[in-house]
Amino acid sequence: MKSIFLFMYGYMFLFATVNAQKTETAIEILIKHQIAKYPKMEARDLYKFLHQAAMGSEHAVKDTNAVKAWLKNEIAGLDTSITDDLIEQLSPDGSLVRINLRPFLKSGENPEHLLRAFISTANNYRGNKDTLVKYLTTAKELIKRKEIPVDEYIFFTLVNELEKSGYPAIHHSTAYAISYKPAYRVVSKKYFTTKQ
Repeated sequence: MKSIFLFMYGYMFLFATVNAQKTETAIEILIKHQIAKYPKMEARDLYKFLHQAAMGSEHAVKDTNAVKAWLKNEIAGLDTSITDDLIEQLSPDGSLVRINLRPFLKSGENPEHLLRAFISTANNYRGNKDTLVKYLTTAKELIKRKEIPVDEYIFFTLVNELEKSGYPAIHHSTAYAISYKPAYRVVSKKYFTTKQ
């Protein structure tokens, strides 16, 4: 009887361990969602997504007039034939998001509100490079296991090169820019509210 109990206990423990190993982390789910949504993502686009998820906005805003002009010019040149979700989650806890300009403007929101949220995020949110490294390591594992279609050599080489520069922010790939015409601002949800 005791041996049967031990066998059953061992089996249950093994089953629980296997199930725990199969459970995807939040960042894995977000990575896979991004790649499903944007199948033309390349290594640099994946890096950019993870950089934003860990670090937030790319730099502090010193010249608010320049940032305002940048937003105004981008709005004036928007290709409105493209449809986007209003909000795309970046960080696993949902605190950092991309606000896509097209649906934001279509919903009648005031660009000034988004501008303020962007500036507040850029000047107050403090990213974490250790978190970025953890996210990049997760992406590398997904690539090695062939769970996402990103070129292993290109991604690993890119990350190694960017590590030497302290993991800077980078631009989207040309393929991504042409295919999706990204137009968004990275903001902390604590600074951003909508009428919806």
